[in-house]
Amino acid sequence: MSKRGNKTSRALWQRAGYALFRYIFRLISLTYFRYKVENRHLVPKIGGAIICANHQSHFDPPVVGQSIPRHVCYMARQSLFSNPFMGFIFHMLDAIPVQRGGGFSGVKNTLMRIKRGDVVVLFPEGTRSKDGKLGRMKSGFITLARRGKVPIIPAGVAGAYEALPRGTIIPRQSNVRVTFGEAISVEQIQDMSDEEVIAELRVRIQICMEISRQSSRMK
Repeated sequence: MSKRGNKTSRALWQRAGYALFRYIFRLISLTYFRYKVENRHLVPKIGGAIICANHQSHFDPPVVGQSIPRHVCYMARQSLFSNPFMGFIFHMLDAIPVQRGGGFSGVKNTLMRIKRGDVVVLFPEGTRSKDGKLGRMKSGFITLARRGKVPIIPAGVAGAYEALPRGTIIPRQSNVRVTFGEAISVEQIQDMSDEEVIAELRVRIQICMEISRQSSRMK
């Protein structure tokens, strides 16, 4: 199967809706949130990969996803698909429903996407930050990376917490930044323990977050 991903497996309405949403959100991001990206060249142009980012707000998935020109998939809680409107949006955005605590079907579908050459965005913290800082990370993504034999790319988001912190509905104007870091290679992931992978990823995400924070302070 092509390392560029199997585009034909996505319905025409999904591809059109995805492109439209991406265009609209990017326009809003550039004008209202003065959105910028650092080091997008560190994301491979072809082949499967996992992007692991910190989780500050509901903005994070589209903010990270629009940072690269490639189509990306998202992992989302299965309960979010129960709402007809949100379910339609998530399907349009090619989200992968995952049961809380993992769930075999969600892992299987995610692994299938990675193996066919897709980029999957996930948030190892599992939930949005309460204070904007990087919280404790879960290890489920490591199994996906090992079995899929793909690199893990760190990403740091800044400004999304200020724009839409937990408990708020109306977005606030803020400088939103995304920074990508050097990938943890397939070979490194295979050689390191889960604890070592998490520790290394944590350091790399925090470095990316700091670069994004510094950039967000600049006008």
